[in-house]
Amino acid sequence: MPVLEEAPGRDGTRLADGMAWQVEAAHAALEGTWMPVFPVQCFIDAGWPFLGRPRKFRGVLIESERSPRRHVARRGGLDVAEVRETAMVLAAHLPAYRG
Repeated sequence: MPVLEEAPGRDGTRLADGMAWQVEAAHAALEGTWMPVFPVQCFIDAGWPFLGRPRKFRGVLIESERSPRRHVARRGGLDVAEVRETAMVLAAHLPAYRG
């Protein structure tokens, strides 16, 4: 079975696997909208070589600390009001982290 190494000897597989319930919750909250849900795991200071890092693992996009900006800041899709409305829908349907 494949393993996602976030650094040599450090297994990050459980992090990608643990996103399944979050993706399901986001899909349920956004049901009836056209809004896509893209699971992304961002690793900071991972021990991957520049050209050797995984791009996707078990359906989860794997990114470095700088690359999620490409996805979030991409033009198109939503205007400011739609972003605000989507944030309110997600906040109403998803539990807040109480770490």
